[in-house]
Amino acid sequence: MTASNPEVRSSGFLSVRIGRHRAVQIAVAIGLLAAVFLSNDHQRLGNLFSGLSVWTFVIATALILANQIMSSLRFHYLASEFGVAQSLRRSFYVNTMSIVGGLAFMNFIGQGATRAALMADSRSVTSTVFLITAVERVSSLAMLLLLAIISTLLALGGLSIAEKPGTMLAVFVSILAFILVTATKLAFGRKQQRELRLIFSVAIGPLGWRILGITFAMHACMILAYLTVAANLIHAAFSAKLVAASTIVMMAASFPISFGGWGIRELTASYVFEAGNLPSEIGVTMGLTIGLLSLIAVLLNVAIAFFVNARPQRAIDAGIGESQRRTSRAIRALAWLAPALAAILVNVQVQLPTTKSSVSANLADPIVIVAGLTMLLFVLRDSVARTLWRIPHFNLALGLMGATLVAGFFHGWIRFGLTDWALYNRLVGLGIVLAYLLTGALATAAAGQVGTRSLFRALVIACAGVVLTEWVGAYILSAEVALKSMGWYSTQFSGLIGNRNAFAMVLLLVLAVAVSGRQLWHRRRGAVLQGVVLGLLAWGIYLTGSRGVGVAALAVLIFLAAIPKCRKPLLHVAFGAALITGIFSFGNAVSEPASGSVANMQFGWGLRTVERYGFIQADRMDSLAGGLRMWFDYPIFGAGLGAFMHDWTAKTGAPLVIHNTFLWLMAEFGAVGLITFLSALGLIVVYTLRKPRWVSDESSVTALACIVVFAVVSLTHDVAYQRVFWLLIGALIARPDALRRALKNRSLLSRKETV
Repeated sequence: MTASNPEVRSSGFLSVRIGRHRAVQIAVAIGLLAAVFLSNDHQRLGNLFSGLSVWTFVIATALILANQIMSSLRFHYLASEFGVAQSLRRSFYVNTMSIVGGLAFMNFIGQGATRAALMADSRSVTSTVFLITAVERVSSLAMLLLLAIISTLLALGGLSIAEKPGTMLAVFVSILAFILVTATKLAFGRKQQRELRLIFSVAIGPLGWRILGITFAMHACMILAYLTVAANLIHAAFSAKLVAASTIVMMAASFPISFGGWGIRELTASYVFEAGNLPSEIGVTMGLTIGLLSLIAVLLNVAIAFFVNARPQRAIDAGIGESQRRTSRAIRALAWLAPALAAILVNVQVQLPTTKSSVSANLADPIVIVAGLTMLLFVLRDSVARTLWRIPHFNLALGLMGATLVAGFFHGWIRFGLTDWALYNRLVGLGIVLAYLLTGALATAAAGQVGTRSLFRALVIACAGVVLTEWVGAYILSAEVALKSMGWYSTQFSGLIGNRNAFAMVLLLVLAVAVSGRQLWHRRRGAVLQGVVLGLLAWGIYLTGSRGVGVAALAVLIFLAAIPKCRKPLLHVAFGAALITGIFSFGNAVSEPASGSVANMQFGWGLRTVERYGFIQADRMDSLAGGLRMWFDYPIFGAGLGAFMHDWTAKTGAPLVIHNTFLWLMAEFGAVGLITFLSALGLIVVYTLRKPRWVSDESSVTALACIVVFAVVSLTHDVAYQRVFWLLIGALIARPDALRRALKNRSLLSRKETV
């Protein structure tokens, strides 16, 4: 490939853009390191570091070296699979240089840009290199998330999610397997199913096991490096608590929000060690030592890479055609599969405790992070940011949203100090939310209607499947004790999310999509399938007993009834609800289940829910009154991110959130923050209603319906970070095929090919 190739020019242009943002990351790292040093004993930190033995430095450095060398081996195998044939020595050189690039900027993008620049002479294309990097990130993040969840149970004293977590885990895994199989059969077309079988065969084949094995060995080496330093600092042998703490710190350091992990690694180590009843200074010293040794290991590998690459080697090139063919296929699969798989897995969520609160972990997060970063890369590389969205100035609104959170975070930090709620749940959580937004956009922008339809179908079928399986499980396990042992309560459906209000909102969002998205039901069996699915979703909302979502359901149904094209699907909702009611009633009459089961409580619980609409829990009233007082005290710019949680916990000893999204924004960000944070949604409403024929546009109607749900539920709950909402918004407001046209122009997709 010559230097005039657009792929090479795009790599250089991307490098320039990366350089513009590097200073911001360095500033974040410096700020976090400053906070760590200010909150710990400087003298003790120095004494701990000086007390480390020479052998500790040598062994830890060797383990980090091994980690980086194995990453080169993994890169070599993946490059060969994508048709980029090069020697192992060349792969080692390229990967080692990309580690340096990853340290400089956002791991994923920095690594990809460096690899693309170095591999231009071997006729590779930029997109191929970034897809290889994306596969690496998926395997690493998925394994790190699994290890971090297990480690949290050990480090923070256990995680109580049910009276019998073993039974609940077995049931949840069975339900997820059922939903995955059902969604595959009903949500995807025949071509997509063939593509999925091919991907699955590769994943469970020799290459997949080889990549997972290398990834596990890499993580094991890095964890051993952490443990070597930590064991020397506390003068004790390895323990489960140290393994847990090291894994969590390693997971946090992999997030691309600082320069090479500096700052966030030390800050997380301080919190995790304190949560595990260990001195926070030991955690900080461990983080600083690993960061320093990682730089030394990189320098050693760079020296080895230059020596290896300088030696004569036989040129190997499989040709650009094979690389482009495999990359084109991978892009097509990524565009529809990653969002659809995220839509299925987003239904499984657990709460992981931190020092004073908890963080929600979702099975879809690793996939969404990688898909979102991949989407961000394509947007930066192909300069499609201005044409990506159907809503003008939407990127500016997203920037204002992010700036509001960052400014509020530092404001709160200055006022009352750093809190894990503000850092993890809100600041880091914003990155997760934006990743869901970009993942939804990836489906529409890169795969067009096929990607959007696959996403919506997978989400609809997955949610209906959760309702069905929970009802069947509750019907069979009719005793209330058995239900509680699995975290299920006979009068409150909560799905696999563990929160009935959150589950109800997800079901209502999906119901709005199913009603307004007529393209979902184009098959001959669509009418019957639509009636059954819509009936299950409506009954699921009813069985959650969520009053706030019940009001939102009434509001969104009125809105959809005003749209002529949505009236027939609304009749299907009524038909499906009546059908499901008949089935439930027939089951009641035939089996006569025990008292307390779902079959006996359905109608009575609904009446009791209606009666309770005038009752408001004391804690909700306290949160609303406290939020109003905080806004009156800080009306313009708010009290700072995490202020209400900090003040209430200090006052009562128990965490509490403001049960109103708008009031939360006003209390912690002020009137200015309320406007800037919600500017993105405001733009969608304004520009959609200004369109002369928006009622005939399915995407516009669905987007407005989702915003109606968000607005009404926000009056009684904190739903600013609802994952499914942002996933849907990204898919609905992205411009169809915007990214795919850019990819076609780069000869990655033939103009005759269809997704």
